[in-house]
Parts: sequence; C-alpha cells; structure tokens
Amino acid sequence: MRVIFFILLLYSLPITLPGQYFLELHTEFNDSFRSWEILMEMDSLEIDGELELVWGIGNDFTEWRYQIEDFEGTIKQTYKNNPSFWELRSDELSVSIKQVWPGDPTEWKISTKERSFTIKTLYGNRLDEWILKEREYGELVLYSEHPTDPRDWIITDYMIETITLEERMAAIFIALYSSTPRL
Repeated sequence: MRVIFFILLLYSLPITLPGQYFLELHTEFNDSFRSWEILMEMDSLEIDGELELVWGIGNDFTEWRYQIEDFEGTIKQTYKNNPSFWELRSDELSVSIKQVWPGDPTEWKISTKERSFTIKTLYGNRLDEWILKEREYGELVLYSEHPTDPRDWIITDYMIETITLEERMAAIFIALYSSTPRL
C-alpha cells in the first residue's frame, strides 16, 4: 500500500525541468570569424539567429549585434583600447561583461542589477571549452565541435529559467570572442 501511495504521489507532483536554449554556433564563412549563425531552442522549436560585427571593414572587433527572432541587441567594448570590459544592451536589459582578473581572458563576470555569475575555461590555458562556475544557476557548457577548431561550437544550456536571453548571450559571446582569432 505504501508503494502505491508513493508512486501516486510522485506522479501527482509537478516536475519542471529547464529547457535548453542555445544549441550551436557556427561561423558563416570558413575563413572569417566576423559573422556567426546561432541555433536555439525555444518552446520546443528550433530558431535561427545571427551574431555579426557592426563594422565589417577593417579590424574593428569592438562592436557586435545579434538578432534571434524578435530578440536583438548590441555588444560593445566599453573602452576602445581595453578589451577586458564589454556591455550587452537590448531594449529590455543592460548586461556588464568584465574580466575577473585583469589581462586574463579565461574567466569573465556577467552582471545585471539582479545577479552576477562567472563563465570560465574548463582547463586553464585551453580556450576550447567553457563552463558556468556557479552551480546554483544551472549548467552552461560551450565547447568547440572539433578540438582546436574554433569555427563550430556546441552549447549545453540548462541554466535556470530566470536567467535572461541577454545574460546567456553575454556569456556565450565573451567565451566565443575570447576563443577566436580576429579574422
């Protein structure tokens, strides 16, 4: 009798599992890291988006824009000559992105008014695998599909539902930016 009661109790409890959001990133062209295709999952539908340089001419990698369905925003280096501070802006939110340790591109703090969390490389000097440091926000893992080839990335995004698309995009962008050449 207890077993039946326990089974019925388990089936009657609401179970909520976070859904995956970001799935993959791929360069649009094999010889350039200026334009990226984004693949996401929202409400069980796959959605395409893009991340690209605003100023495509020259070597100005300080300003980017992203668009995923109705979500869009910009990501700018805060100070022109200092790549350790960035800001993501959308119509809804502003997200600060800064290096945890000056001059060390392997660990970044993502902050809004509500919270902050850290994304860092899994192994010290290897830039082809990144993880979310704080477990209370769920799981975020980015890794290059082929080791040492930064053109294609797989993303495991099971962060808690209160983490906004902008915060997720900021973390993914800075890992990608830190891991790819300026071509």
